[in-house]
Amino acid sequence: MEIFNVEAKYKGEIRLPKSLIEELPNRIMVATTIQFIDFLPQIQSQLKGKDIYLFKSRHGLHQGQILGCDSFKVRDDIEAFLYIGDGLFHPKALLINQKPVYIYNPLSEKYTKLSVKEINEFKIKKKVQLSKFLSADKVGVIVSTKPGQYALTKALELKDKLQHQKEIFMFIADTIDLSELENFPFIDAWVNTACPRIELLHIDEIE
Repeated sequence: MEIFNVEAKYKGEIRLPKSLIEELPNRIMVATTIQFIDFLPQIQSQLKGKDIYLFKSRHGLHQGQILGCDSFKVRDDIEAFLYIGDGLFHPKALLINQKPVYIYNPLSEKYTKLSVKEINEFKIKKKVQLSKFLSADKVGVIVSTKPGQYALTKALELKDKLQHQKEIFMFIADTIDLSELENFPFIDAWVNTACPRIELLHIDEIE
């Protein structure tokens, strides 16, 4: 079966509010989804006078594009992120950098800011997850076979490292169905080696 990627592009206009431009610090990194990728030159022009860096995805095809699986630290010298798009799924991934994230939604023409509160909540969540993992005796390691998410080598290395401390169970699937994990109540904690943006209430995500 052949797979074709069809890029859906936004047809409107993007004009950043003056108040947002004035509020942004000098050194910022811009990220957006494929729908708005063609507007990046215009956005950079509107931010003239600031030091602009474009987000570099590990699997995306375009400079400035952010994917759902992109959750990693970037350069330390930027002061904030500017995300162009709707929703919180992608911009919350940027909180791992512990820098403010400004969000401009071209559809509503409004902007918001993820700042200290969200960053602190992110830190607390990670500490809780790590604590549960460290105290777990039986650990389930999730591996996805999807392109860009497949990390079997990484999972096996983790198993070798932990097998003398914990009992490790490997779970491999193309599509991860969270409800199926409830069939394994003996698992104390889960390690996700697939997309790091799988936000689960009952799965511990260890990066």
